[in-house]
Amino acid sequence: MSMNEKSSKIDVSQCSGEYWMSNLPEEVTRKPLVCLAIPGSHDSFTHLLFDKYPVANDEGRFIREIGRFRLVRRFIRRWAITQRFSVTKQLYAGVRYFDIRLTIPLSTKLNGVRVLHALYGDCIEQLLLYINIFLDAHPREIVILDFNHLYNFNSNEYIKFLEMVENVFGRKLCLRGKDITKISLASMWQLGYQVITISAAETTTHQSTSWIWDSSCIISPYANVDRNDKLVKFLNRTLRDHRQGPRNVFFVTQAILTVKWDKEKSDPEQYRFVDLCDEIAIKSNGHIAGEQFIIERCKECCILLLDHLAAVNIDDCEECFIVIGPCKGSVFIRDCKNIALFTICQQFRSRDCSNIDVFLFCTTKPIIESSKLMRFRSLALSYDKLEEHITKASLSPFTNNWSNVHDFTPEDVSNFEICCTEYDQIKKMDIVKDIENIQFIREQSVLPLYTIANNAIGKDFDNSLVLQKMLILCMERANEALLSFYDRILKFLRKILAQGAQLITTKDMIIRKKELPSSFISKYIKSSGRLVTLEIAWNEEEVKRNIRMASDTMKVVEDRDFEHYRANLYRFAQMQTEIC
Repeated sequence: MSMNEKSSKIDVSQCSGEYWMSNLPEEVTRKPLVCLAIPGSHDSFTHLLFDKYPVANDEGRFIREIGRFRLVRRFIRRWAITQRFSVTKQLYAGVRYFDIRLTIPLSTKLNGVRVLHALYGDCIEQLLLYINIFLDAHPREIVILDFNHLYNFNSNEYIKFLEMVENVFGRKLCLRGKDITKISLASMWQLGYQVITISAAETTTHQSTSWIWDSSCIISPYANVDRNDKLVKFLNRTLRDHRQGPRNVFFVTQAILTVKWDKEKSDPEQYRFVDLCDEIAIKSNGHIAGEQFIIERCKECCILLLDHLAAVNIDDCEECFIVIGPCKGSVFIRDCKNIALFTICQQFRSRDCSNIDVFLFCTTKPIIESSKLMRFRSLALSYDKLEEHITKASLSPFTNNWSNVHDFTPEDVSNFEICCTEYDQIKKMDIVKDIENIQFIREQSVLPLYTIANNAIGKDFDNSLVLQKMLILCMERANEALLSFYDRILKFLRKILAQGAQLITTKDMIIRKKELPSSFISKYIKSSGRLVTLEIAWNEEEVKRNIRMASDTMKVVEDRDFEHYRANLYRFAQMQTEIC
């Protein structure tokens, strides 16, 4: 038990929300839970952080280096603590949503799964036990636990963590359903549920337990601004957009200011293209430099954002040709029609759009909502400095879910298609050709061009070789720099693709000792480190010949092992993609 929990008695005068759910009118308790305004806390459980231990592993190298000194850690602790109330006080005050960041500590001085925010905090198991005690005494109150940042977990540790959560809450855990809008307070009371758990490590195609929800059921826009006026504007806009939508997910309003340590104030107009008509608008290298960008009410334009960005919002645009460089966050397109969009991003979302051609490289699953005639194609793109921009956006060239689209508002006729990469119907391409050396040619693309999995059968493009699916495992060499490793794999890919191979899927993951079964390690993977998998369709003899010429750190998985390795490694990679 932490010192705060031991010493603090519940002050009822400060905690007026003890029974607020229990006392709601009956008609409100029957509304979907996603329609209720539920108080929550940001970076929950960080009322107690320890400066006697090293800086936590959610911080970058610079902070960890200067944090070797305890005096510095005491300063860090002052801004890392995001709340004064303990978890019990928060519950009595009415908080029912908890935004939780967890880690397996790197420090050997600490054990258990810990809360963190720049510094390490309490063990999560003890904190969950406090919540369970409260729920036992308040059977008509419910909580939402959003485990949205999980650091340094491997698959075994994650499973053990879920087992611990189940041991704490037992039958209070709300079983996962197909539709979050079917859950109300009344329905949870009837079934005896009190806890909804959401995990960033889960996916819509694979759930670890019957009670864990994946992150597609919740949206949490992050303003990333340091001024009140910007924050209020962001909150008003995102809340308005959410209320205009179908209200089929939890929506988190983050009224959080973020300190900007190293950037001078800049003119926000530099990061906007608004009310343009029939223009070519360009932002080149260094003109955006990792900032957020807005494209709004543009018609019949060619818009090129050839830099790395934080996030991009595209609103109310028509008949435009848009190219967006590597985006560390999300590309969100709303209320648009007749658009051709080329982008590399961490997340892609659309709402209320029609007739959109998306040429996409996307780390996570693309999401569409209330949108029709969406066509997704693999991206072929090159321009000056693109490789550098991908690195600055912290994107892996081998984590791409471009075709794994999730539709929040499905209909009998699909709202989207997965299409081959072709440009016959794309307008305005000739206008932008060669600006900043921009190209959309497969052979010159910085990132590899993917084929549609179902099309990767038969023969290659000159009908000389029968294609079969294969899995290539590429391990990094000892002390090999990450960029050198990526470059080596990309060169190999370009070579075999030029000879007729077809690329289906790539995955990027980190293998730690004892994380995979021994059969995996001994047969194909000789050591821990970074692993890239290439699923291709080609002739087996040609693949092996090229591998012998390229590297001794590449292995082809044998036919009899293909499905087993593919399923397990892809699941492992997906978990690492969803876990921050």
